[in-house]
Amino acid sequence: MLRTRDIGSNVFAFARVPDNFPVTFALYDLNEFLATWSMFKEPEITYREDYLTIKQGRASVKYITSSPKAVPPVPSTELPLGDCLLRFHMTAEQIEQAQKASSVLSLKNLSITKSAVTVLDRDTDNGSNFECEFTPLSDTASVPDNMVWVIDFRDLKMLPDGYTFEVMQKALKVVGDIGDVFYVAAYKQI
Repeated sequence: MLRTRDIGSNVFAFARVPDNFPVTFALYDLNEFLATWSMFKEPEITYREDYLTIKQGRASVKYITSSPKAVPPVPSTELPLGDCLLRFHMTAEQIEQAQKASSVLSLKNLSITKSAVTVLDRDTDNGSNFECEFTPLSDTASVPDNMVWVIDFRDLKMLPDGYTFEVMQKALKVVGDIGDVFYVAAYKQI
């Protein structure tokens, strides 16, 4: 089981992977590690007590790891977040379109209503946005038509995959088609 969280503790993530890790270690900056990993096409990894060697052919990187005691703890189980108010799915293609729109148009927020997600910037009045309609996978009769949830889209570090979103009173749970799970624990309801 892999577990991670962001510095502000707004995002928690869990993933069950088939790999076995011979050493328990922590990564202080997951994005940096993933970017380092992506430098190689088919890397091999060697685990040491305080570092990893990522190697392919004659090229390698010595990547320093952290002690698990030096990194703030991550809950070991799923978080009790209450009832799911809204559930929907976005395909890998829709996720990629939303990510591109966020980057190209400099949009930092994700707004969720009972029928669509919109990538926008709530701090500016430029009006640019990207909208993707969806068919809810849950009963939305108890969700008011004017209910909107807004989160920081930059908190959603998603791989190119399809995802099922579960909107709850206190958080957004995101489950990838490959089995990864993460939570955005702070968002606004308007």
